[in-house]
Amino acid sequence: MRVYVRAVSSPGGGVSAYVLVGQPLVGIQNQLDGLRLFLIAGAVLSLIGAAAASWFVAGRVLRPLVSMASTAEDIGRTQDLSRRLPEGGTNDEVGRLQQSFNQMLRQLEDAYQRLRSALIAQRRFVADASHELRTPLTTIRGNIGLLLKRDDITSEDRVAALNDIAGESERMSRMVQDLLTLARADAGYHL
Repeated sequence: MRVYVRAVSSPGGGVSAYVLVGQPLVGIQNQLDGLRLFLIAGAVLSLIGAAAASWFVAGRVLRPLVSMASTAEDIGRTQDLSRRLPEGGTNDEVGRLQQSFNQMLRQLEDAYQRLRSALIAQRRFVADASHELRTPLTTIRGNIGLLLKRDDITSEDRVAALNDIAGESERMSRMVQDLLTLARADAGYHL
């Protein structure tokens, strides 16, 4: 209850009486309770709305990062370096990260293709080199076999066979030296 007190002045200047007026506060208390309930409900709804908006914004911001992580996992699993992230055209940090990721994938794909081409060329080179070495070895073996198995060879044929052996040996030495030079160059040694 609300109480008002007022002093009543007498003609002589003193207080002659007091007037007391009381009013019940039930109506005001009901209004305050309603206002309190309204404020609590508004705060709860505002928090729910802010949480939903934050979840929505975070989902939109993180979607490209989730896509990037998924693509990176797929590339690691399938080893398909031709895959790219879709570039959203934004120039923010996430957009620049997508562009950098795609650039890195292009460079890795190019390096892998160069490595594959180098391995194919190396296999072809080894096959050619082994064939080139096999030819003089066959000639040397044939001439040595001829010299060892036949006693009736003329000295001219013997000299010709020995000259063939010497020539093919020299040819093989040059090829082996060239192979060593190529191996050193491939290893990065200064020639």
